[in-house]
Amino acid sequence: MGLGLKQYLDLDWGEINPLDLMMGGFDPSAHLTEDLFKNKFAFIVVLNFPKYSLSEKIEYADKWSRLEWAYARLGNRFQTRIPADINQKVAETFTEADHYISEYNIYMGSLVDGNMKTYFPAEMKLISHWGLRDEL
Repeated sequence: MGLGLKQYLDLDWGEINPLDLMMGGFDPSAHLTEDLFKNKFAFIVVLNFPKYSLSEKIEYADKWSRLEWAYARLGNRFQTRIPADINQKVAETFTEADHYISEYNIYMGSLVDGNMKTYFPAEMKLISHWGLRDEL
C-alpha cells in the first residue's frame, strides 16, 4: 500500500502536485504499533520473545535456524513504542526530503567535453545522485 501511494513520486509520470506529496507522505502503518499495544498483542510478544542486541545477533548469526531468526525479529519488533503521530510526521518528513532531492536534475544533453561534443540525447534528464550513477 505504501508503495502504491508513492508511485506518483517514484515514477516519472509528469509533474508532481501537492496531492501526490500528501499521499506519498502518508504512512498506512503509522498506527500499527500503537494499535498492537492497545489490543495487548504487543505485550504478549514482549513477554514471550526475547530481545537481542546487535552484538548478540552477530554472535549467534551462523548458529540460529530460520525459526530462531524469526523469533529474534519478532522479539525486537516492539522494543520501542513511538506514538503514531510521530511515526506519521517521520513519514511526511522523509517524503519531503526525498522529493527535494529528486528535484536535483542534470540535463545530460547540456554536458559537453572540451570540443563541445555531447554524448547524451538532448532531452535526457537524470536525477543527480542515482540517475547519473546508473546511466554512467
